[in-house]
Amino acid sequence: MKTIIYSIIFSLFSSSNIALATEDSNLNWTQMSNENNIVIFEGEISKDGVIPLKGTLIINSSIEKVAAILDDSSLKSSWLPAIQDLSLLSKSSPYKKVEFYQVEMPFIISDRTFIVESKASINSAKDEIFVTVKSVQDKRNLDSSNVRGNVQNSYIRIKKISNNQTLIEGVFYTDPKGYVPNWVVTRFTRKFCRESLLKLKVLTEKKTISKSTLKRYANLMNSYIEQNIVADSN
Repeated sequence: MKTIIYSIIFSLFSSSNIALATEDSNLNWTQMSNENNIVIFEGEISKDGVIPLKGTLIINSSIEKVAAILDDSSLKSSWLPAIQDLSLLSKSSPYKKVEFYQVEMPFIISDRTFIVESKASINSAKDEIFVTVKSVQDKRNLDSSNVRGNVQNSYIRIKKISNNQTLIEGVFYTDPKGYVPNWVVTRFTRKFCRESLLKLKVLTEKKTISKSTLKRYANLMNSYIEQNIVADSN
């Protein structure tokens, strides 16, 4: 019985990942830059004017350390540029949380806010963490003075290369909403993506993470299927 439930859970997460990966592979990506081993691609502009971005890099740290840095909301202002405010709204499990962001926009454009849900699934066989990222609604009145942006069909893939090397691939569709000239959005998002990845790499490789924290994230990765089996059966 446990094997059957395991198969169902695994197939559900695999299907969602495949759907996103297929959508990504159908895009025609154009490489825009390759600086400091950070490669940035742009996809074709969508009907609503959103320009999808993809960035890849290799961080010289373990996958557990990368996961710990990415998951720590208090550290995000250290590697996400233009973040004016960030707060954790909810964390229903170690694998799912909702955060509020206020992002400073360039020139005379007003700041944008985002309410974003991050949900992780883990494929131990591939030594891979797959995090879907999307905007969600929230009933609380969170900074209604600024335009609320939208994140859709986005993900972060974290893959172990070796014990001390991890590949990160991020695909983001971010619509700032409101009236923003396309050239401003393009320039801002390119810079934001490149600087974020570079700062993440520097922070992860320099910051010391305790052995107990690294062990906790290793345990979370190893116990992912078991926890989701229990949650599904209740």
